[in-house]
Amino acid sequence: MNLRMSLPTSCGRGVSSALALITVALLAGCATIRQDVPRPPSYALDQAQTTALARSFASQLDATPGRSGFRLLPVGQEAFVVRAALANAAQHTLDLQYHIVAPDATGTLAAHPNMQVRVFNPFARRSLGALSKLMDYLDDGDRLNRRMHNKLWIADNSAALIGGRNLGDAYFNADGRSNFADLDVLSVGPVVAQASQSFDAYWNSEWSVPIQAYARQTPTPGQVEQLRTELAARASAFSGSAYAQALRSTDLGMLVRSGRLALVSAKATVLYDPPTKLRGQNQAVTGHVVSNLRDAIVSIQRELALVSPYFVPQARGVEVLCTLAGRGVRVRVLTNSLASTDVPAVHAAYARYRPQLLACGVVLHELRPSASTGASLRRVISSGVSLHAKAILLDGKSVLIGSMNLDPRSRLSNTEVAVRYTSEPLASWWQRMTSALLGVVIPEDML
Repeated sequence: MNLRMSLPTSCGRGVSSALALITVALLAGCATIRQDVPRPPSYALDQAQTTALARSFASQLDATPGRSGFRLLPVGQEAFVVRAALANAAQHTLDLQYHIVAPDATGTLAAHPNMQVRVFNPFARRSLGALSKLMDYLDDGDRLNRRMHNKLWIADNSAALIGGRNLGDAYFNADGRSNFADLDVLSVGPVVAQASQSFDAYWNSEWSVPIQAYARQTPTPGQVEQLRTELAARASAFSGSAYAQALRSTDLGMLVRSGRLALVSAKATVLYDPPTKLRGQNQAVTGHVVSNLRDAIVSIQRELALVSPYFVPQARGVEVLCTLAGRGVRVRVLTNSLASTDVPAVHAAYARYRPQLLACGVVLHELRPSASTGASLRRVISSGVSLHAKAILLDGKSVLIGSMNLDPRSRLSNTEVAVRYTSEPLASWWQRMTSALLGVVIPEDML
C-alpha cells in the first residue's frame, strides 16, 4: 500500500486518520475495482534541501560532501518515535510505502485532506469475505502471489526510514503477546532522493490503483467523522498506556526534529526491484536487490554475516556459501528457530539445507523465543519474540538493510527495497546494535 500525503506547514496537527478514510472506502462496496478512476502522476518534493528537516541535519553532512547520514533503529519503541517525529517535522509531504498497515494503535496514522492512497497489485474483487479472495486466487493466482514487500517512510524527501518493519503494534514492541525483533535505518542526505525515486516508480506504476476505485460512492462526511471519532477515542486510550508513557520519557523525538540526533556518515546506494518484476521479468534487472546482493557476496574476501527471518538458500545458495567457507571466508547466518518462527513451513524448507551448511563450515544461529531482557526503552522485547530483521554484513565494512528475506519468494515473487552503505564504523555499530536487537541470544563470537 502506498500513501502519499501532501501537507501544509502545520502538518501533524490534524485529527483525521488515513485508516479512517481507507476503511470507509473499503466498506463502501464489494464490487469489482472501477477502471475509470483518474491516476494523475505525482513525484517527490523538488528542492528538498531547502526544507527545515534537511537544513536541521545539514551541519552534520557538510563535513562529508556526497555522503549520507545514518542511524540504526533496532528497538521498536525508538523506531515508532522516529516515525512520529518525522511526521511532525514534515512541512510538505509524507510518502509511505508498506506491505502491511495494521488497524491497531501504532498503525493509526495522522493524515490530512490532501492525502492520497493507492493500493499496489490489488484483488480484482474487493470484499472482506474469504470466499471473494479465494475466487480471485483461482482466477488470477499467479499475479496475486506477487507482492509489493517494500517498506519506506519518507518525510519531505529529506529523511527516510528503510528496513523490515511494517506498520503495526508487533513491529514496534507495543504488542504484549508477541513482537518482532526488527531493524530500520534512518537516512538523511543524498541517498533519500534515491529512496524517493523508488517510491515514485511504484506510485506512478500501472499496478497502483487509487483507493477510490474500491468505493461505489464517495464516503459521506458523516461516515468519515464517525470513524475519526472512534479512532480519536482509541488514540486517547493509547496515550495513557505504559507504552505511550515510555515513549514520552525519551528525548529522541526532539533530537530528530532538531537535527541533533547523532548520525554516522557513509557512502550509500538504494537498491530496489522495479514494479515490472510483477510480470515475472526478474532476471538480470538493473537495481534488482537480490542480483546486486549476489554479485557482492561472491566477491567477499573475509566475512559474511546474514540475518534473515526466512532463510531458504536452495541448492545454488548452499553452493555459494560453502564455496566461500571453503576458501576461508567466515560465513555466519542468524535466522528463526522452529520455536520462534511465525511460518513453520519456511523453517521446514530451511531445515533441509542445514546439514549441508554445517558440514561445509557455515555457522548457523537460530533465535530463541524467550530472550531475557530488561524493561528499559532501549531493550523492551517480549518473551514471544520472533526475528523479522533483514540485514547483511559484507567484509566488515559494508551493510545492506531492507525488506528482503533470503528465500525464493523474495527472489522471485516479491518486490523489495534496501539501502547499502559502506562504512567500517557503521558496520561495527551494526554489530553492536544487533546485540540490543536480540538481547542475549547472539553468541559473543557473532558480535
